[in-house]
Amino acid sequence: MVLNLLKQVFNYSSNSPEVVCALSPKNHHLILDYLPRGEGLSIIRLDNHSDDSKPCGMSCFAFPCSMYMNDVFSKYAYSNVYWISKNTEFVLSDYKKKTSFKTLNDILSETMNATEERVVLDVDPDIVFDYPTTFSKGSMTNEELKYTVNYILKNKDVQLIFFAAPKEFAQKMLGKKYKSLVETS
Repeated sequence: MVLNLLKQVFNYSSNSPEVVCALSPKNHHLILDYLPRGEGLSIIRLDNHSDDSKPCGMSCFAFPCSMYMNDVFSKYAYSNVYWISKNTEFVLSDYKKKTSFKTLNDILSETMNATEERVVLDVDPDIVFDYPTTFSKGSMTNEELKYTVNYILKNKDVQLIFFAAPKEFAQKMLGKKYKSLVETS
């Protein structure tokens, strides 16, 4: 907590972002305990299903996960929030519109142009990792998700990476161990 406050006060930037993993997608809201504050910050959500889909065909709490997190971020005044998802085609969404792209590189290029230099990367890999259901048809593969995470790490000043998955999955996606990797429940 103190480290997060110091980072906020001194607008701390690092080439090695803090990596936090929730033990389960139901703990996704714990991202709020780690979010950096301040101007000039974008949130990029990698959400492997469309906003109107529900993991396992059920709701999380009273809302589908995506709708719940959209509400959380808008409540905390993060107006610069972008969602990258794939459900047969790649889609980039913000609070105003959705745009479809044919290739992963096209959507990543547009995302880099649209976002601030400082970003939070919120990875919700539930379809790939937790729920091999019919909703996974057409979603991002593990390889596409890993490529996306590492592309953003190379092209933006990533302040925080939050995985709604265990640390083993985060390490698989990152391709290396981060000393700042925290697992929370």
